[in-house]
Amino acid sequence: MSRWRSDNLNEFMGYITCLSSVKVLVPATLLAGLYGIRKGEIYSLQILTSSLVAWGLLNFPLKYLFGRIRPDVVPALTLEASPSFPSGHTLGIALVLPAVVFVLTGQRHRKVGALFTGVVILLVSISRLYLGVHWPSDVLASLLAASVYWHFTAPFDKPFASYRIGDIRAVIKGSNV
Repeated sequence: MSRWRSDNLNEFMGYITCLSSVKVLVPATLLAGLYGIRKGEIYSLQILTSSLVAWGLLNFPLKYLFGRIRPDVVPALTLEASPSFPSGHTLGIALVLPAVVFVLTGQRHRKVGALFTGVVILLVSISRLYLGVHWPSDVLASLLAASVYWHFTAPFDKPFASYRIGDIRAVIKGSNV
């Protein structure tokens, strides 16, 4: 990928990779959570929180367990201090963005949300390779880990209406919904 490098593409890939940083994903998750609360969708808080927690529990423990050295095949265009495996940026965007987009779009715009999410995840994955900070296996392992996570926790077939605060309060009080 180094032969395709240019100043404009370097800058673009830098911006793309920033989409998957803690500075972007955590505030996006908080805003999506507030939106979910405002709509009365309790389940949105669960999906958002669990995706952030999964990112934290998988990323740094695995990095320090494997301790893989970052690539030195081409000069890296950004500095990274932590070990290479897995790609934390790829893992973060693949775990957190689907949750954020699902909460914001819900069932109504599911296909558009899935397409947007897939494109962003792909761009971030490519950016990590382009910037020279990950081996392809780092990125692939992160995508695989996120896929396994979503396979076992995917809420995308559950209608939000069944998780509305008013409905839950009614069930707790004993009335029929």
